[in-house]
Amino acid sequence: MGSVRVTEYEGTSGPGGSRWSEWTELPARVRAVHRHGGLYHATTPYHLAPPYGARSIVSVLDIIPLDVPGYLQTGAKSRAFFSLVRRCKGVVVLSEHSAQRVQAALGVAPERVEVCPLPVGLDAASAAPACACALDDLPAVFVSTIADVVAVDPRKRLAWLFTLAARLRESAIGLVIAGTGTERLALSNVTGLGRLCDRHLAEMLQRSLCFVYASAYEGQGLPPQEALSLGVPVVALRNTSLPEMLGPGALWVEEPPDPSLDDAALRADVFGRVDAMAEQVLRLAGDAQLRAATGAAGMTHVGAFTVQRFDATLEGIYRRAADA
Repeated sequence: MGSVRVTEYEGTSGPGGSRWSEWTELPARVRAVHRHGGLYHATTPYHLAPPYGARSIVSVLDIIPLDVPGYLQTGAKSRAFFSLVRRCKGVVVLSEHSAQRVQAALGVAPERVEVCPLPVGLDAASAAPACACALDDLPAVFVSTIADVVAVDPRKRLAWLFTLAARLRESAIGLVIAGTGTERLALSNVTGLGRLCDRHLAEMLQRSLCFVYASAYEGQGLPPQEALSLGVPVVALRNTSLPEMLGPGALWVEEPPDPSLDDAALRADVFGRVDAMAEQVLRLAGDAQLRAATGAAGMTHVGAFTVQRFDATLEGIYRRAADA
């Protein structure tokens, strides 16, 4: 990028690795960082090389493994690797919210934390090779969302979305979900499409009344941002990074701030919050001018999250770290 030379390290087992690769790859990673001799950027805390924290930068997408006790990744591994973050020369985060959490929970000085959001956008121009996506038999009016129903992630609160679908049924508004495993859903007023290529995902989003998002915790919130990049308004819970990431492109359901979520907080007041989400959906359904204005404002807001901005910010982080 620019005039900064970047050497990618994929590990001895490739970019994917195994479940235990954070531990098994550690000796090889330490040797590779030692041989390279320059600045090392670990893309997660689990990829750090402990002896070389003083010349390391680490990306922290969020600290949910420490904030949500019931999260699957919480345990010795998370505590061990996240404890290394405070030794690093710089910490890259996706949002101001994540910056504040890294400072508060990990004790990192503010001057060592840099906000660098990921670029936002869908490649809606072309379908993937051998695309088998199908958008047949969608409801006449529907709200959309993206979810993974195979991996267990309590912060996504999928049950809230299914309850929302039941609330919207009497208004003849369906819920359409794209994402891993959603094609196997068999729920009333819910249509699951499975994984979609960017072109068909964009088409599904653009045909929807709005995008609904019940997540309790986001470091950035790319799914609703992708909807906004197409001018599709969002209905979301006001929490974590979402207000700064979605800006004027969302109608909000208020949620008390809780920087240390537990299982009770993830489940709390489901019916009241879902009713409030349904009310916001019906506002958009009944007011085409509000729907268009909210979508347009959101598109402008997320239009600032460009590849050029990301590259320039990251290069600046590297240069400052190298000169420090």
